Amino acid sequence: MMLRTNLARMFGALSATNEAILRAKSEDELFQRVCDAAVFGGKFLGTGMLLADGSGRLRCVAGAGLGVDTLKNADNASSVHADSDDGTGLAPSAFRTGRSFVSNDYTNDERTKRWHVQARQIGARSAAAVPIKRHEKPIGVLLFYLEQPDALNEETVGLLERMAENASFALDNFDRDKATARITRMFAALTATNEAIMRARSEDEMFTRVCEATVEQGKLLGAAIFLPEPDTTWFRLAAQASVYPEITASLRFSCDPAIPQGQGMGGTAFRTGKPCLSNDVPNDPRSRPWLPLVEKAGLAACAVFPLSAGARTVGVMYFFFGGGDRLDDEMTALMGRIVENVSFGLDGLTQEAEPSAAERQKERIARLLAALGATNEAIMRATTREELFRRVCEAAVLGGDFTSTVIALARPDDEFLKVVAAAGPGRDRVIDLRLSAHAHHPEGLGVTGIAMRTRKACISNDYLADFPVNSHFYNRARDRATMSGAALPLMRGGEALGALLFLSRERNAFTPELTELLQRLADNVAFALENFERADAKTIADQRIEYLASHDSLTDLPNRESFNQLLHFAIESARRQDRQLAVLFIDLDRFKVINDSLGHDAGDRLLAEIGARLRRSVARLRRRRPAWR
Repeated sequence: MMLRTNLARMFGALSATNEAILRAKSEDELFQRVCDAAVFGGKFLGTGMLLADGSGRLRCVAGAGLGVDTLKNADNASSVHADSDDGTGLAPSAFRTGRSFVSNDYTNDERTKRWHVQARQIGARSAAAVPIKRHEKPIGVLLFYLEQPDALNEETVGLLERMAENASFALDNFDRDKATARITRMFAALTATNEAIMRARSEDEMFTRVCEATVEQGKLLGAAIFLPEPDTTWFRLAAQASVYPEITASLRFSCDPAIPQGQGMGGTAFRTGKPCLSNDVPNDPRSRPWLPLVEKAGLAACAVFPLSAGARTVGVMYFFFGGGDRLDDEMTALMGRIVENVSFGLDGLTQEAEPSAAERQKERIARLLAALGATNEAIMRATTREELFRRVCEAAVLGGDFTSTVIALARPDDEFLKVVAAAGPGRDRVIDLRLSAHAHHPEGLGVTGIAMRTRKACISNDYLADFPVNSHFYNRARDRATMSGAALPLMRGGEALGALLFLSRERNAFTPELTELLQRLADNVAFALENFERADAKTIADQRIEYLASHDSLTDLPNRESFNQLLHFAIESARRQDRQLAVLFIDLDRFKVINDSLGHDAGDRLLAEIGARLRRSVARLRRRRPAWR
């Protein structure tokens, strides 16, 4: 009888936890709501959420019920290391192994000897520690206390594990939300820096505008550009925008690896020509010479990228982040694009000083820079993939003065691409263009097919003369006076998912500088497609969390919370209509025999099958029910 009562309490805690996950808007709120749900919904004696900190100890960040004050006492934090005196308890063991640990006689369990006095004070006789995970890796433990001995069996522990799994799922969803917000900010910064570079008339103005746009739109602690001081190994601050400008201004570093100030991220990035990143600046050995500055500014993450002009590294750009940001691959890629734009701007300013530069090409690049900003804005504003494709094609045509711009995507189980958008004077003649990524089709021998197969830009600056590359499209190109063409793959995870095709009436239209800009445009489109996929994944995750709050995750039947709501509505409806109401109770006898003899997997399959049969039976009854008159 006691086990059945405990099981009912566990189901109540699971239902309350799912509702808590649905309502929580932050991690701290989630942790507290889960603990409250366990104590008040499941009638636990006490519950605590313990997270591992940077020193290797489990510290209580939330709790409810008896014993919470003891858990939150810093002196009672447990070590996660097995060789420590306080690392043998249930919580450290669960954290290290990633599986649950249980004690049904807590005050006599040798593993929990250190906490026997506190347990007797609150009357705890049973306990369980269940790992909380983030992206499949343990980050802490949910600790449960009960007042009865022998209160936990495999079935009840399984329900506790489902509570922890659902909380872990919610944490992953918070991470997805944060990542999306970070990336959106950095993409806004990228768009703003494009405009800043286009408007700048000097190197100093460009540096200042870029730093200001990055900080304002990206919501960073700061951004700064440093250039080498002539005839020394030290760097000078060329431009900055910062929450703490006096701290950035006092940053001094060198590229000499023989001194501590040359072993930091700035000097290393300049010497190697490669980015340097850190998600834990205060504890990064490269930050030691500047630790007082780091602590004063509250700097948590930092990225340093080399700036180049031509083939030379001419400086570095710093990005400073506070505690809420982490540098992942997508954030790093966006910062890299900002720095590439600055480097491109440096090249443009150099060419502008040369009287031999082609004015028409300069004008085209300027227009295309504006188009690149317009496509970035399109990416931010587009609410559907179709709108994104249309906006990008229109912006590219206006900026680059192309006769046609086409986006074509690969289709599953089809060797031919689908043209999803086109723009330009020749739009009506290319919207039905038949393209392939496969060389055994004539439609796959052009620049688009080559770009898809090689995963690199394919340029034809004399379209009619390039045989056999464009032989299949020769007549079409001749009739439409197409003289140049460029195709750039849309990449995701090393695979080409489609291509951007540009056609021009000018020979030699696609210079290296223009092609580089078009490549950035293609990269931005590919990034936007990934954003749509992330948004789709988040929508699915949100729907899953909402579903978990009202349904049992094993049987997919409405849970106790849903039952209570439906029963309330049914009672109110019957009262309003002066009708009778009946409730059918179905009990499953001897279920414990199945669990004990065949195992919990068999028990879970049985419950799922019973749930499916109940749904089918109800569906048949609804189909047979006569219409009310």
